[in-house]
Amino acid sequence: MRIVDYDITIVHIPLATPFIPALRRVEAASAVRLRIVAEDGRIGIGEAPPTEAITGETLASIRHTLENFL
Repeated sequence: MRIVDYDITIVHIPLATPFIPALRRVEAASAVRLRIVAEDGRIGIGEAPPTEAITGETLASIRHTLENFL
């Protein structure tokens, strides 16, 4: 499969109820969304939410990796 087009966006999805763990209040989930189009017309969509405290990844680092890979 060959990718003929793609776009990368940052999405912020509001939570219906805030998530309040010990250290912060979270009112929205953020992720990098990737949409690819294959040469046969198939479309794929995926999201990658960062977990900086665990993996060190940020929205910017995920986007940078995708842009350099694609």
